[in-house]
Amino acid sequence: MTRILVVEDEEMVRANIVDLLEAEGYETQEASDGEQALQLIWQNPPDLILCDVRMPRVDGFTFLARISQEPRLRAIPFIFLTARVEREDQRLGMNLGADDYITKPFTRKDLLTAVQRRLEKHRHIGETAIHHHAHTVEQALKDLPDDLIAPIQYLLALSQSLMSGMELPGHISQMRELGRDVYKKTYQLLNSARQYVLLNRIFRIEKDLEQVQALRNLITFSAHEVMRDIAMSFAQQQDRAADLAIDLEPVSLAMGEEWLVNLLECALGWVFSKSSLGEKIVLEGKNLSANRYEVRLVYTPVHLLVEEYTAEWSAEKTPLSLRLMATIADFHEGSFTFNPGTPHSEMHFSLKSENRERGLFHV
Repeated sequence: MTRILVVEDEEMVRANIVDLLEAEGYETQEASDGEQALQLIWQNPPDLILCDVRMPRVDGFTFLARISQEPRLRAIPFIFLTARVEREDQRLGMNLGADDYITKPFTRKDLLTAVQRRLEKHRHIGETAIHHHAHTVEQALKDLPDDLIAPIQYLLALSQSLMSGMELPGHISQMRELGRDVYKKTYQLLNSARQYVLLNRIFRIEKDLEQVQALRNLITFSAHEVMRDIAMSFAQQQDRAADLAIDLEPVSLAMGEEWLVNLLECALGWVFSKSSLGEKIVLEGKNLSANRYEVRLVYTPVHLLVEEYTAEWSAEKTPLSLRLMATIADFHEGSFTFNPGTPHSEMHFSLKSENRERGLFHV
């Protein structure tokens, strides 16, 4: 059964729309604002969204901007319900990805016609068009991972929302929240770009056997101290020094310090971003044999991350951070294993060591 999400802050209007749709055989979901709607669509994405523009907390433009960043949500047909007919509003909505506008007050026929038209258009996108589009996008963006594309699209959508609210003094708190989102996504984009550059740098190096051998001959002495300093600094930057527990056996690693830093910063970035304040993060390092050292990171993932990770891998879209960690470890004759789960997720790095130091080092 086709499911339609109705997002409308006026209870009577929302109830009337729901009754009308259910009378036509549609299944419905209800939300009084964009924030409640976001919670619903993560649990059970609808086939179409009917959404008011002006709502408290999270308005229609912001709601659309947020779902537009998610690959599995951005294709859902989206129809705005509005009493405002200004051209700038319509242009903003369309730029954010809206499929249609219905102006209030509207008739039963207006609503059903718009819904049926959008559902039919969505259903009957030809296979040829889909494959052609996919091929075109793949050729144009074949060197860019989703980790770079998604934040850019989100930032563009957010900037449109910010511009639409610049003259609305009542929306100051909302503007601040959008500002925080912009900062967060910009930082994420910068970090993803850096990781992408590092990944391609390794791919280029691998073509030069002399350079490969030269890098593999490098040694980081007292690598446990390097890892300790990086981890403590990273935790302090995140205001989570109390969450971090470190237990590292002394070791010298067959890896240049630059690449050890890149590897650990990437791992810590993933772990801290996927866990909540107050949740313990454990960094351990042990000498397993004369030339093998295991680094282990254990953390408690936030809700749904395990499911999201599994879905990404089933779609063969490994996150850029995980690809980079695996590539760095493999390049230095080591290995990387990620075991997502509940209540704890773990990362394991098996790295080549020189084993020139002994004893235990605890923090």
